[in-house]
Amino acid sequence: MRFRKFTIISILFALLASAQAQEKGERIFTEFIDSTFSMIQDQWLYIEKVDIEAYRRKADSLKKYIESTEELMPLFQQMFDEAQDNHSFFWVNNKKYSSHFGQLSEDDIRKPLIDALENGEGIYKAEIIDNIGYLRIPQDNTSDNPKAMQSHAQNFHQQICEIYEQNPEGWIIDLRLNTGGNMYPMISSISAIVGEGDFAYQVDRNGNKTNWSIKGLAVMQGKDTITSLIKTCLPDLSSERLVVLTSQMTGSSGEITALAVSKRPNTYFIGEQTAGFMTSNELIRLPQEVFLLLAHAHEANSDGELVNKITPDLEMIEGDSFSNLLEDTKVQKAISWLKNRD
Repeated sequence: MRFRKFTIISILFALLASAQAQEKGERIFTEFIDSTFSMIQDQWLYIEKVDIEAYRRKADSLKKYIESTEELMPLFQQMFDEAQDNHSFFWVNNKKYSSHFGQLSEDDIRKPLIDALENGEGIYKAEIIDNIGYLRIPQDNTSDNPKAMQSHAQNFHQQICEIYEQNPEGWIIDLRLNTGGNMYPMISSISAIVGEGDFAYQVDRNGNKTNWSIKGLAVMQGKDTITSLIKTCLPDLSSERLVVLTSQMTGSSGEITALAVSKRPNTYFIGEQTAGFMTSNELIRLPQEVFLLLAHAHEANSDGELVNKITPDLEMIEGDSFSNLLEDTKVQKAISWLKNRD
């Protein structure tokens, strides 16, 4: 009898512990769901395209049965799919959860671009080619730490200064391997080429505009200084002849960098139409060490026109040669245009 009582008590304690654990788990997931949907309702660019309350109810119904926030990710992916939002995504346990809509798979990307990345060509590069200043700006994974952004931008800016001292006849900015990342070091480093003033806008779902601009040595978002060069050796180069090279892989911040120079004079685009990830994403830190990069605004050029993709003035698909730029047909065409041979 004593053993039976002990067994019953043990079972009761186990059931109580299980119920308490389930209740704690539900509280954790409730906190995550509340925080996530609050941010989505406040900021998401595409909220009018879905029944957000239906998705919220579905998330609430799942929280009793899940053991991790990752189990909620297919629901959010479905929501992004329905809205055709190809840029928002969650980052959970070093894994990206995005829409299936409008994504580039490795099979879609031309082999020379993939090979160039695999061979280590996705790096910042500044050199003189046939008396033209060639600047390669790849994906930039610099953190949003102000000192890190400033240091990174200043380092590449100094390399541009060394090219400028050789009196180039024009400039090439190569964005073909730029899939995105942190736009601010990219644009800060070439601010003398971009030029003073507004270079693009963010336009939220209510039509409110926030300008991006160059002011002195600073890159501004509205009235806020995001990053700034420590010093410059360059004059205003915003009227110098410039060719921008783009590819199908140029995306996100790479596209904003292209957009930043799209309305300057004496500028010509060569290559492919870009990837079309042209929304501004807000980095949101959620409970359970989850990050959400949420599309919250369209992007517009310095004339205020919304832009979904960058279309080159001259379409050229093949001919990339990143390891030997003198054999690169797009670089050759750029040099020809810059030297007025076309």
